[in-house]
Amino acid sequence: MDEHLIATHQEAAYAFLMFLYIAGMFSLIGFWASWQKKAYAKIITLATVGCLVAALYFALQAGVAGGEIRHPEIR
Repeated sequence: MDEHLIATHQEAAYAFLMFLYIAGMFSLIGFWASWQKKAYAKIITLATVGCLVAALYFALQAGVAGGEIRHPEIR
């Protein structure tokens, strides 16, 4: 197997995981801020959505890289 493809897949999966963790933290903070009726709750919600969009991008990259590892005919 090509080590470069495995490293690419691993890096994309790690970035996906980190963005999910960050989005999870933002969502907890946003839940608390919304519950307490804080003024910045909408900003936290937008930050959460932004992190989830970034996570979706890296999930796609990890999936494509994994597909290239598993199916060499699409490289």
